[in-house]
Parts: sequence; structure tokens; C-alpha cells
Amino acid sequence: MNLFLQALTTFDVLHHVNSRATTFFSQRKPYELGSFSWIVDGKDPAKVTRWEEWWAHYAQGALATMSKRRPAMMLPAEFHAEYSFYDKFNAVDGTDEKISSLKLLLKDIQFSSKVQHGLEFVDVLTNAVRRALTGNLQREGWQNIHRLMIHDNDGPYISFVLFSEGADVIHAAPYTNVVNEGFSSDGRLMLTKRNLRLALTAQDGRPLIAV
Repeated sequence: MNLFLQALTTFDVLHHVNSRATTFFSQRKPYELGSFSWIVDGKDPAKVTRWEEWWAHYAQGALATMSKRRPAMMLPAEFHAEYSFYDKFNAVDGTDEKISSLKLLLKDIQFSSKVQHGLEFVDVLTNAVRRALTGNLQREGWQNIHRLMIHDNDGPYISFVLFSEGADVIHAAPYTNVVNEGFSSDGRLMLTKRNLRLALTAQDGRPLIAV
């Protein structure tokens, strides 16, 4: 059960990262969208486990479903964004509409139990956030983590996955104040300054996109 729950949350993280990365880097460093390499913390140093094989295979279908329900935001043509490096990952569906090919995006997946600097950095950040939410890290230890996150108008920068119904466990949670103070505002802007000005330019009394 623990591995299954881990898989569900990891699929959601992958979808979120891919959706945000394309929009963020298309405005700043579009060449970064020319390749995607995924490194997963391996469970067994000697081999890829059966669960990891299943995970890599099932991820394509899971992300495809998520992409249909929550399509990635693509900036309109009026904006200063370059998607040409990402074109290699596009495919055409039955309606001749371009969609991201999850098979291509997830082609380079590695399971590694070796020390990887990127994984170590993410592990430190994740543990710091976890300790902040449980009250085991002083404010000085988490007060600037939000500066590494992209601002989200739809809610806090931390996504909570609920597996139950009933009581409002989010707003009644003991870590609500930490989330509101440290992970809900003043993050990095998704749009560059010139694209932000375009977004606020009214057309027929409405902004070009929501910001």
C-alpha cells in the first residue's frame, strides 16, 4: 500500500513539474526544454526492482490521464515564449491537435541508488518542509524556501493529497499557519516582467490570461 500511495503522489509531482517547467523555461531558457532526464531514487543498488519497472511503465498512462484532465498551460502567441525546443516531444492525436507524447517525455528514466547531487538537494528540501509542517524546524530554517517555488494563484505552493472525506483536515490542520505564512505568497513569478505586462493588457475588458 505504501508503494502504491507513493506512486500516486509521484505521478502528480511529475505532471506538475512538466506543466510548470514548459511555461517557465519557454520564457527564460527555452533550450532547457530540449531534453528531459528523470532520475528516481532506486530501492536496490544491484538492480531495477519489479515495482520500479511497473512504475516506469504505468507512469505514461497515469500522466496521460492527468494531462487530459488538467492540460498544461501554453502561453498565447502574443507572449514572448519559445516552444520550438519542446516540439520533439509533441505528437498528434485523433483530432490533429498537438499533444505532449508521454512516451517521449519519459523515455530517459533512470533508477539510481548512487549519490546524486540533485536528489540529495531535493531530499534536504523535502525534509525541511516536512519538519516545518510538523513543528520540528524553527522559522529561520524554512522562511526562505518559498523563494525557490513558483507562485500559484490557486492555492499554497505545497499540494496535499487527501485519501478521505468528511472533516476539513486542511484548514483545521496544525500546520495551517506555516503553510499560509511560508508557502502561499512571494514565490517566483511564472511570467517574466514583459509577459506580465502583456497579461494585464485588457482585451474586451478582460486580461489576456489569468495571473
